[in-house]
Amino acid sequence: MSASDKTEQPTPKRKQDERKKGNVAKSKEVSNAITLAAGVFTIFILADSGIRYLKMFIASFLKLDFTTELSSNFAGGLLKEGIYAFVKIFFPVACVVMVFGIVSHVIQSGLLFSKEALKPKFSKINPIEGMKNMFSQRSLVSLIKNTVLLIALSYIGYSFVKSNYTDILKIGNVHFPYLLYAAIALIKKLFMVAILIAVVIAVFDFAYQIYSHKQKMKMTKQEVKEEYKQMEGDPIIKSQIRQKQRQMSSQRMTQNAKDATVIVTNPTHISIAIRYESGVDAAPVVVAKGADLLAKKIREIAKENDIPIIENKPLARLIYKEVDVDQEVPSDMYEAVAQVLIAVYKIKNRYKKNY
Repeated sequence: MSASDKTEQPTPKRKQDERKKGNVAKSKEVSNAITLAAGVFTIFILADSGIRYLKMFIASFLKLDFTTELSSNFAGGLLKEGIYAFVKIFFPVACVVMVFGIVSHVIQSGLLFSKEALKPKFSKINPIEGMKNMFSQRSLVSLIKNTVLLIALSYIGYSFVKSNYTDILKIGNVHFPYLLYAAIALIKKLFMVAILIAVVIAVFDFAYQIYSHKQKMKMTKQEVKEEYKQMEGDPIIKSQIRQKQRQMSSQRMTQNAKDATVIVTNPTHISIAIRYESGVDAAPVVVAKGADLLAKKIREIAKENDIPIIENKPLARLIYKEVDVDQEVPSDMYEAVAQVLIAVYKIKNRYKKNY
């Protein structure tokens, strides 16, 4: 099936199914940019305390007398101090990077856990599928993106060295206690530019991933038809469709009730809206009918629009049972309906005389 056949937008069910499989628009570059920024800013914040602790460790290390016999306890203690120094400096950074790595995924796809994504797939180890993926559009875009990133970082590195050449040379003459501060000041400039480039690439890549995901989820006309057929057989979907149809029917009938000539009631449980305009209707027409809440709604509309309400229990029940909406009243009910209409005309004439 070619991509050109997929011309239809994905249905809500298709989107939901793809999400269950873990197929959502997601960019690795967004995660990389967020974690890079989080890690770098954490290092900047903790730099002073980290440098201070590192200087203390180096100073204590240089004071050691290595001319004496090295024992296992001495070596173990030295290793322990080194590991402790490393953990104290880099553990907070690692925690922040891990947290923001999770946050970056939640921002893009929400809280999503898919069992389907964890299942082993033959296509992942199939060499033929692997060759197809190597020459796919996604791989081409990834190659272009990585090439641009490599060129950008190379240019940044070159520009950084060129513009800070004098400061870099001076580092060799800096007294040791200030060496780390000088190095971090230069590294800070480099990383700020790197973060900016990473954010720009992430924005473009995320936009592409959204576009690519939408294109991938598109469906053929046949797929839409098949899905609709499957949904029609679903009892839940059938129930939802019937409920929607009832709502639409109720809305249509309450709207049509405004055009009624008279409302026949029983008087509380059933309301029948009948329209008859001389010269327009060949016979009286039932424009709306309802029971209970809908009957009440029809009566409320009648009051709002000054439509007469006539109580006639036998006629209301008979029409509700025998006549559908938008149908003419059958001839065997003409006499009963005519009596109702005569009563309506008398009410209207009396009203006109009084006013």
